[in-house]
Amino acid sequence: ILVDGNSASASEILTGALKDNKRATVIGSRTFGKAAVQSVHSLSDGSGLTVTVSRYYLPSGEDISLKGIVPDIRQELTLEQRQQLSSQPGWRGTSKDPQYGKAIAVLKSTTASEPGNLSQPINSGRVW
Repeated sequence: ILVDGNSASASEILTGALKDNKRATVIGSRTFGKAAVQSVHSLSDGSGLTVTVSRYYLPSGEDISLKGIVPDIRQELTLEQRQQLSSQPGWRGTSKDPQYGKAIAVLKSTTASEPGNLSQPINSGRVW
């Protein structure tokens, strides 16, 4: 799973669950750390009030609020790389994106050298 500081909320729930259960390798940079469920209440003056109504934790019990998920394989971007990707959004998910390139290299390496190491279905009897 490829993540960065823009990965938040629902994507962190999925990433954290798969990582904790050793069902995925997480690559990239630390996620945002939004482990809260919020409700927005509209006010009569047109403004709104956001209230945190719930929190979630990873299957391990870890609270990722404000600290995010640390990838298994870190591929940080330099300031220059972040600026380039920001000014050239079409580069994301291409060979010009260092994090994407790292993820593809890891995927190719894993499938080529360890074909038997690919994820297999879990039959734990538990329902999620």
